[in-house]
Amino acid sequence: MRSATVNKLDVKLNLDVNTEESCSRILQTAIGIILFQRDQIPLCYDLLKKAVEILIQKETTENEQQRSGLDCYQLKKQRKIAIGMWDRLQYLFGEISNATKKCTGNMRISLLFGSTIYTAKEAFQIDVPTVNRNHYSAHHRNALEPILKHLALEMMLTDEFQPSGKISGPTNIFILLGVTPGSDQENNSTETTTAWQIIENYQLPINCHKYEINVSQRDSNTHLHCCKEMDVFDDLVQALQLNQNDTPAVNLNGNGDLTNSTEFVWYQIGDPLKGYKEVLIRGKSMWDWEL
Repeated sequence: MRSATVNKLDVKLNLDVNTEESCSRILQTAIGIILFQRDQIPLCYDLLKKAVEILIQKETTENEQQRSGLDCYQLKKQRKIAIGMWDRLQYLFGEISNATKKCTGNMRISLLFGSTIYTAKEAFQIDVPTVNRNHYSAHHRNALEPILKHLALEMMLTDEFQPSGKISGPTNIFILLGVTPGSDQENNSTETTTAWQIIENYQLPINCHKYEINVSQRDSNTHLHCCKEMDVFDDLVQALQLNQNDTPAVNLNGNGDLTNSTEFVWYQIGDPLKGYKEVLIRGKSMWDWEL
């Protein structure tokens, strides 16, 4: 990696199995925390979700009739920007969920902060364990929430993620997906969605400050005989394998740390997300007015 400065955080989760859902939720949790820490969203992710739900409800009411003039106009404008930003973030999270379902082999996510990917000021690389396709997400969902809280706590308490000072105010956030080849290497990059734009021979700017988050599972010698490994599911597994032949998974190859062209291939997921910073209305936050 050409980046001059690299800060690393290793997080070992009490995770028995990394399913498609847990992989997606881990990535989304990490991204939400990073966006809040870098002041690209005004509230922490869970609180922002509830606040936007209230804003959307107000969109369908006539409360605005009680206000008039410039205050009402500014509130509507701020509300529209906030809801638009949230919708965009949910779309990108949906694409990450699709990636965990389609891609075989290892995968990682990179967040780039800057006007363009070629002038990025900060980059966050998130590595996650390989998804175990022999287990169903629903069977391991109950243990997921404490694991996500542990990840959030580790990220919020670490000193490794102190701001570099290179980002001031809202900026563009680019989400890059890096994946390695799976078992069926005949299906190359033809199965990607239109939202994925391949990036060839990309390298981070030399002055970009890089942060690495390495998420791993706990060491365990216990073999879980559940889900697809249970005898009762044998017939179902065979049927699923036949259906999977009709829709092959995405198997890609390319560069790993954005410099090694033999390990990972990188895709930009959709258009960049624009950070959001509210504008005070008569010295009051939009959330004071609306909530």
